[in-house]
Amino acid sequence: MNTQLIIVSTGILLTISLAACSQTDSPTDTPTTASSPEPIARPSGRPDLTSGLDIPARQRFIFAGGQSKPFTAYVTNRGAVPVQIVADLDGGVATPIVTVEPGQKVSHRFEARQAAVFENPSDREARLIVEVWGQTQVGMRYLPMMTDAAGN
Repeated sequence: MNTQLIIVSTGILLTISLAACSQTDSPTDTPTTASSPEPIARPSGRPDLTSGLDIPARQRFIFAGGQSKPFTAYVTNRGAVPVQIVADLDGGVATPIVTVEPGQKVSHRFEARQAAVFENPSDREARLIVEVWGQTQVGMRYLPMMTDAAGN
């Protein structure tokens, strides 16, 4: 599996509404993994989905899972609490990706069948902007932190 992870300091919002917003201008981001020694550009072109996402305290938001094609998510933490991003394959194999601190931006390519899980373990609401390139006709749901991505 080819994983690309990028974190950039800056501030910008995902309340699951599928309303389009403008793109964020960020010519290059700094990779955080040793497998990517060169700066990696933010995906080019307009995202297929841009959404403000508010995640209630001690909740997780699951985007996709089981889809036939990969997608890339570019996430900006606009809130005051860190958010953990996990890649979950078919509701069973969870791989922690990164904790996005307030003001940071992260980009990650999720493989086919992987869900993007945004976890807010804090006691305050988290606020993100999520841009997605790729398949967007996918399932989305909130779950309490005490359940796994499959709802168990």
